[in-house]
Order: sequence, then structure tokens, then C-alpha cells
Amino acid sequence: LSNQCLCSSSVLSACEPELQELMRQIDIMISQQKRQWEAEMQALQLRVKRGEDELLGVQPGRQELVTKYEQQLQRVREEVRPFSVKNDCQQAQ
Repeated sequence: LSNQCLCSSSVLSACEPELQELMRQIDIMISQQKRQWEAEMQALQLRVKRGEDELLGVQPGRQELVTKYEQQLQRVREEVRPFSVKNDCQQAQ
């Protein structure tokens, strides 16, 4: 058993530089992936912000459009009212 441990220990010692290099390369890959994810996250956050800004920008314009249509509807009601009163009078007779 002790002979086996001694053999494993010498193999690890012999492979240590390669393992360290492998760990360094893994660290580099992880750092690159992290930077890529952060860049993607920033791009997505920017898209969300632009979408929110567009929605907020649409609301005042939409409210203005609703107000305009409400005013037009009121004018049409006022124009139609005399005809409606006239029909009511005729039906009452």
C-alpha cells in the first residue's frame, strides 16, 4: 500500500507542471467566457432600456391620440343631438 502511494506521489510530482498549465488555460477560458457573458448582459440591458424608453415615449403620444378622438366623438355627438331630439319629438306625437 505504501509502495502504491509512493508511486502515485511521484506521478503527481511529474505531472504538476502540466496540471498547473492546464489550470492556467482553464482560468483563461473561464475569464474569456465571463467577459463574453458580461458583454451579452450589457447588450441585453441596453435593449431592455431602449424598449422601456420606447414604451414611455409612446404613452404620451397615445394619450394625445385618445384625447383627439374623444374630442372628435364629442363634436359628432353634438352634431347628431339635434336629429335625435327631432326624432324623439316626432315619436312622441
